[in-house]
Order: sequence, then C-alpha cells, then structure tokens
Amino acid sequence: MMPDDPALKMPLLDHLEELRRRVLVIVALWLSAAAAGYALARPTIRILARFAPSNGLYFFSVTEAFMVRLKVAAALGGIAVLPLVLYQLGAFVWPALSRRERRFIVPALASSLLLFCGGCLFCYFLICPPAVTFLL
Repeated sequence: MMPDDPALKMPLLDHLEELRRRVLVIVALWLSAAAAGYALARPTIRILARFAPSNGLYFFSVTEAFMVRLKVAAALGGIAVLPLVLYQLGAFVWPALSRRERRFIVPALASSLLLFCGGCLFCYFLICPPAVTFLL
C-alpha cells in the first residue's frame, strides 16, 4: 500500500460507519429481492414439488404454507443479490488491499460466482430429487 493511501488515514469510526452503510445496503437489497421473490415463490414451490413422490404437498398447520412461501422468497432473494453482496464486500475491502493482493481478488470472485451457479445446478439436478424423496 502507498503511504498516502486514504484508506490508511481513515479513523476507526469512519471504517465502522462505512461498514455499517454497506451492511445496510446489503440488507435493503436482500429484503427488496425477497419481496420480489415472494411473487415467484409459488411457481418455485411447484417446480420443487415435482420431486415429491406424492400427488402434492401437504401442510399440517395453519401458517405452514405461508412460512414455506416466506422461506422460499428469502432464499430466492439471497440467490438474486449474491453478486451485489459480493460487490459491496469487495468495495469495502478493496482500498485496504495491496496491488499484489488485488490481482488475486478478481479471479477469485469470478470463480466463486461460477462455482456458486454450478453448485445450484448440481443441487437442483442431482441432490434435490433424492433428498426430497427421502425427507418426505
């Protein structure tokens, strides 16, 4: 790092304020994406229910169907905002990294995003069918 780097001159409370701002942005993004994901929760549940060996899903309490929809919406929101969360975290850490460290971050972030997408596909096609069958 350069000795005149502004990140080094920032006091601790300014760093904490920056972290607080970024965490609030992440939470706001996730909540808004989860709210939008609520509209897609029912079709997503129908897609996942295809793995169920029975003729449909059954709920055994009054609030269970609503809670499942909220959980699916929260998961959809989390998946949708993952790239933005990684950006916010990277933007917070980026000024503190040296030039050598910055060279490794970009490929690591790109590969982590590709691996995440590959893991989602792996789970959907290979893990979900037997897992849902076993759990039901």
